[in-house]
Amino acid sequence: MGKPSEKLVPPATIMAGILLLLIVARNYERLPWKPPPCTFRTLTGIPCVSCGGTHAFQALSRGQIVKALHFNPLATTAVFGVAAWLLIILFQKREPHPPLSPTRRRRRNRCWGTVAVLILIANWIYLILYLK
Repeated sequence: MGKPSEKLVPPATIMAGILLLLIVARNYERLPWKPPPCTFRTLTGIPCVSCGGTHAFQALSRGQIVKALHFNPLATTAVFGVAAWLLIILFQKREPHPPLSPTRRRRRNRCWGTVAVLILIANWIYLILYLK
């Protein structure tokens, strides 16, 4: 990712997908088909890590942020996180950054990977405890 415009592709693509999902969620009741129930929840009786995501997107599409957080905090905050990522890239100064050494890059990636796993676990615990 050398050019600044190349840095826009991942968050812009993800944001376009999110906007499409929000449009679908807004019109969910009028869809001719519905997705099947969660297989994991059907088999185990406990919600999966993404359970409540459809309801969260429906609430977000109506501007009900607190309700969306109740249904799935991770899905809701991910929407705002991607929006922030896109805005940061759009408005950051175009100064070149020195490349990270392979060791620092691995350490940074490992750190972010650990944070991502901990967030997923925390979200899943919340869903198991509070999503009925």
